[in-house]
Amino acid sequence: AFLILISSLLALFVALDLGLFAYSAPLGGAMDVAAILASAFFFDYVRVSVSARPAAWWPFAPAALYLIGAAFYGGRIGASDDMRLVIAVQIAFTAGALIIYLRARSSLPPGWAKRRENRFLPLFLGGVCLLHAAQLLRLAAPQSNLTFDLVPLVGALGLLSFSAYALAGSQTLRALPAPRRAIAPGDDIGARLDAAMADARAFLDPDLSLQKAAALIGVAPRRLSEHLNGARGLSFRAYVNALRIGEAKRLLADPAEAQTSIEAIAMMSGFRARSSFYEAFRAIEDQSPQDYRANAAGPASG
Repeated sequence: AFLILISSLLALFVALDLGLFAYSAPLGGAMDVAAILASAFFFDYVRVSVSARPAAWWPFAPAALYLIGAAFYGGRIGASDDMRLVIAVQIAFTAGALIIYLRARSSLPPGWAKRRENRFLPLFLGGVCLLHAAQLLRLAAPQSNLTFDLVPLVGALGLLSFSAYALAGSQTLRALPAPRRAIAPGDDIGARLDAAMADARAFLDPDLSLQKAAALIGVAPRRLSEHLNGARGLSFRAYVNALRIGEAKRLLADPAEAQTSIEAIAMMSGFRARSSFYEAFRAIEDQSPQDYRANAAGPASG
């Protein structure tokens, strides 16, 4: 959503600059809302990355308030060339994301920074700050051709960089080159599934679904579900939870993760919520994660 909004804004900005169509108040209002929404998505992306919390609705309230204000105002809030209100909201979102990241950085588990998407998060934050610097320069010197073109230039470079980063880490794209053929009766779907989970560690993706897993090994979701239920007596969720609990057990028994919180272990194992992690762990191990960690550390300390 962030990429779509930013790329749409850049395209509209260039189209207006080239005179491909005339500016109108409704178009300006739509661009304002898109800019605010993009910042809200960015803020929530950072917030979720450094915590075990799920995505929230409240960061998107400013966009709704802007729409309500525009309805009462009778059009776009501000003049056609006045982006100060929107830029102020965007900078507030970025400042909030920076504060959250800096406060959480000291308490993040050691394994957090090893994740590819988290390793590049500081660069992502820096790129957005650079975009705000270009926006402020444009406000300070609106008649300068250099500052006028600086915002779309920085935005385009950031968009290309982030797109390359996001696509390079896409589980779905890595699965696309796999040949999609009909599976013969002798094919072992289970072996292919286990190999895919072990190699790509896709079970650590909190958004992993039956459809995504099926695409990863090139089978229909129905065939994968039939295999799990028939050959193993497991639902897809139970299968994935077993893999995640196995990863959680490894982390809980690892001395290097002794100071890592249980909530962080849950996040590193692919769980989105603390409650679902505890429920799955007790169902499989018949004990709490804290008890498992204590028992695993007992012999070593003795």
